[in-house]
Amino acid sequence: MTRRRTRTDAMSLEGTRTGSTAFAFLRPVRYSFRFKIANHPLAVLDPGRKRTVTPSRPATTTRRRISSPPASGRTGRPGWRGAALSAARRGVLFLLLLATTVVVGELAGCSAPSPLKPAPPTPAPPAGDCGAFPSVFTPLAGALVPVGTDTTLDLATWNLEFFPLQLPGDYRCPHPVDVTREQLTADLINVLGLDIIAVEEISDPDGFQEMLSLCPGYAGIVPPQDRGCNYQRPGIIYRTDQVTVHSTRVLFPDNEYAFPRSPFQVDLTFTVGRRSYDLHLIVIHLKASSSASSFHRRRAASAALKSYLDDQAAADSTANYMIAGDWNDQIDDSITFTAFPDFITDPTNYEFLDMPLAGLPDFASLPFWGGSLVDHLLVNRAACPDFSDARVTTLRLDRVTRYYRDVSDHVPVMVQAVVFE
Repeated sequence: MTRRRTRTDAMSLEGTRTGSTAFAFLRPVRYSFRFKIANHPLAVLDPGRKRTVTPSRPATTTRRRISSPPASGRTGRPGWRGAALSAARRGVLFLLLLATTVVVGELAGCSAPSPLKPAPPTPAPPAGDCGAFPSVFTPLAGALVPVGTDTTLDLATWNLEFFPLQLPGDYRCPHPVDVTREQLTADLINVLGLDIIAVEEISDPDGFQEMLSLCPGYAGIVPPQDRGCNYQRPGIIYRTDQVTVHSTRVLFPDNEYAFPRSPFQVDLTFTVGRRSYDLHLIVIHLKASSSASSFHRRRAASAALKSYLDDQAAADSTANYMIAGDWNDQIDDSITFTAFPDFITDPTNYEFLDMPLAGLPDFASLPFWGGSLVDHLLVNRAACPDFSDARVTTLRLDRVTRYYRDVSDHVPVMVQAVVFE
């Protein structure tokens, strides 16, 4: 009695015709696809095949010894060379189909990391002329103590959260001013002893000046620009005995898309004894929110600032520039997802001084909202050597004093450097 060949038998029989066992690893691939592509136009890639085995028509050709090539002039299936070539072609076809599937899948999921696997760690940006990042230090180790010194430039950026309005968040107009908050902020400034503080979210210029009146030896400036009640202005606080302000200007005043709060440039000189250091400080506060539209507005701001600094460097390559403020985004994201690709991808000419703090929870500048570092200090190529031996930190004032409900939801990010040659 002749046993009816099954599909497995047919496939096994065909497997003996493929030729050399050197291509045995391709056989599972071959048979998994042959029933799907038998009638596909790409089947012509196998010119030696006279017919295709399908479940409804199993092969009936008898076995042939694979060790002997076909006789000269024999027609029908190819010998071992032709079978090897055929298997190789199907292998190439499979790899092309696999590659296409992977590419299409990646393109379809490029808007967000896959929930099935964690995103790979982001490598540090390549080091260039500005690649000598500062070291990290922790001056507030459990107590509120002075951090500024008489021989270093001690500069910080500090978002004061709708200063000096009452917290939390009653921003009706006219807004009530919190005199207790003014006093607490002034006390912190007096103890820390910083030389320059780039501040953001000054909603009441008069209240800002009242707070500074409680800080002997300090002065402050906010731009006259006003876009309505509770407009959050950038500004600067500085020591009058060591800092001389030469001029100020508002940048991009007509570009509200990229800059809902216009950047504020302060041209100043920092002096210790007979030594001085010229610095162009730009204070920024970029668009908040994690929405896609806000992200693209931050990208537009980054591109505009990069273009502006490139132009300044072309005019004077020795001019020292720093951008300090609330960038409202992190700097350790991948190139695909970073809001600041213009600066991240140009390490020869720009450096985020606080990059060593990125990704470290203990150094988050927004510790009350998920623990992220969104306040940054960036310098241009001319200033990079002056900060190569600097130290950088986040001043976790929330751990040493009453803070969140009385001062701000951000803590300062600070750099300390000997900028004199």
